[in-house]
Amino acid sequence: MSSPWERLLAKLIGPVFRRLEQLQAEQGRLDDRLQAEQGVQAQARAQFQQAADEQAAKLQQFHDDLLREKRRRDAERDGLLRAEGAARESLAEQLRTEASAQAARAGEAAGRLAAAQAEVTNRLSEESAVRARELAALSDQLAGNVAAAESRAGERLAQESRAFSERLVAEAARFASESARHESALGELAATGERWKAEVDRRAADLSARLAGEAAERAAALAALAARAQEAARAAESRLGGLESRLARVEDPVGPAFDYSGFEDRFRGAEALIRERHAVYLELLRGRAPVADLGCGRGELLQVLAAAGVEALGVEADAGQAARAAGNRLAVERADLREWLAARPAGSLGAVTLLQVIEHFDLRDQVQVISEAHRALRPGGALLIETVNPHCPEAAEWFYIDPTHRRPVYPEMMQFLMERSGFTGVTTRFQVPCSTAPAGEPPNHKTGGDFAVWGYRP
Repeated sequence: MSSPWERLLAKLIGPVFRRLEQLQAEQGRLDDRLQAEQGVQAQARAQFQQAADEQAAKLQQFHDDLLREKRRRDAERDGLLRAEGAARESLAEQLRTEASAQAARAGEAAGRLAAAQAEVTNRLSEESAVRARELAALSDQLAGNVAAAESRAGERLAQESRAFSERLVAEAARFASESARHESALGELAATGERWKAEVDRRAADLSARLAGEAAERAAALAALAARAQEAARAAESRLGGLESRLARVEDPVGPAFDYSGFEDRFRGAEALIRERHAVYLELLRGRAPVADLGCGRGELLQVLAAAGVEALGVEADAGQAARAAGNRLAVERADLREWLAARPAGSLGAVTLLQVIEHFDLRDQVQVISEAHRALRPGGALLIETVNPHCPEAAEWFYIDPTHRRPVYPEMMQFLMERSGFTGVTTRFQVPCSTAPAGEPPNHKTGGDFAVWGYRP
């Protein structure tokens, strides 16, 4: 039989032992949950590694295809350049041959004209010499006849002599007229020769001009061919650059097997909580429709804007997230947000938002998205970016739990990028206080888990 002290001790220690047993049981349950969670994480890591390996294989194949396409394009371009050089050389040779032939034909024509002129001149000279000799003979005969007449016949002979002299004068006049006619014919022949020479010169000039025109046309055709070849080369290089750019920014490291929607439900928070946080942006976005929410996820901001009557459209690349937002009767397009934004006409949007998105990109894509947003916004439009605050130690510890995060983005860097892209009035606000934030004080750069930066297109 126990003593009163033992009964009192048992009464006092019994609850302690029972509480200890309860704590041990609770510890066992916690250990079981931890092991289960570790198993889930190990499975997720294995799936992630498998998807990453598959993606790496696809990227390598894509890269090999790009290299083959580039080699083919280079070969086509070299072929076009060689064809252009051969065509130029052939055209130059044809032009040289044709010009030589035309020059030879012009020389032959000039030679024939000179020979014809020389022949006509010789014939006229010979005929003039013959006429002169005949005239001299007649003159001598006249002189002898006159002397004989004066010595023999007196007056009758003198009359005959005068008549003969008159005939002689008439014959001389006729000869002079004939000589003048021959001189006129010679002048006409010389003029005809000049006309022939002018015609030959004109035809030679026309031929030279036609050859020059044909040469210019062929040179223009070759230049156009070269321009087309260069344009084709540039288009191929541009396409290759676009493919390389797309290859460089492929960002699906987890693959379709990863349930990103379920991941956000567990680690980001319920939709109602996120809607409450996003409601603070309504004042900024009201009056700036249409709003493009890039990387809209489950569509919490779209729900806030729809409830306020603000026209908005979401863009989401993840199939599960896009289907979930569309299931809430929200306007959502499934697309790569960079390609979608680049296709927007300039000045067509009133506001662009990227909430918890920019940390998924590398620096090049961050710069591109901010620059494209500036182009697509109308004057007075706003760009709003929200992301994790790496200055807050508690937030930084959780950053890489999302396997799709690239690297933290500091608020100072984000403000710099927006200002360099042309945005004005750039403002930073820290929000979502960490557990260490003093009660009643607004979050700052050390106690705010998130930060938002916005600016305006002038």
